Amino acid sequence: MDWMLDLDGVVADWMGGVLKLVAPDLDPEEVRPQLTHWDAMGEVLQHRFPGKTAKQVDYIIWDQIEAAGDRFWAELDVLPGAMDLVGYALEHARMTGGEFAFVTTAANHPTSAAGKVIWLGKVFGDTKVPSTGKRMTRSYVFTPLKHLCARPNR
Repeated sequence: MDWMLDLDGVVADWMGGVLKLVAPDLDPEEVRPQLTHWDAMGEVLQHRFPGKTAKQVDYIIWDQIEAAGDRFWAELDVLPGAMDLVGYALEHARMTGGEFAFVTTAANHPTSAAGKVIWLGKVFGDTKVPSTGKRMTRSYVFTPLKHLCARPNR
C-alpha cells in the first residue's frame, strides 16, 4: 500500500508558524482551537487589524509569509505526534511493499517550494524510505490538486 502524507497541518506546524510571524505574543495552544479551517486565520486575527475584513487580513498574512521568504517554511516546527505518524506510514509502506511520499501545495510564491524542501532536509536529513531506498528529502509531490494523488490503497 502506498502512503502519502500532507506536510502543512499534518507534519509541519503551518498555523503555529503563521502565529509566530504575525502574532508572536499569542499562545498557539490557545488560538489553535479557533482555527477550524485553513481560511480561519484571517477571522481569528481580524481584531489585530482594525478596519480590515477577514479576507484583507488573509492577504496581509500572505504578504508577510512571502516577505519572510523560504525562511518561513524552512523554520516551521514539527507538529506533536507527527513523527510517530510518519513512522507508522513508513513501516506500513515497508510491510506492504508500497511507496511513501509527502504531498504538499506550494504557495503562490517561489520561495514556498524551496523552503519546504529545506524543511524536509532539516527534519529528515539522510533518512530513507525503507520500501524504496529513496531519501525522504526526495519523496515529495508538489501539487494544488492533491485529490489526484488519492486512490484505493493510498
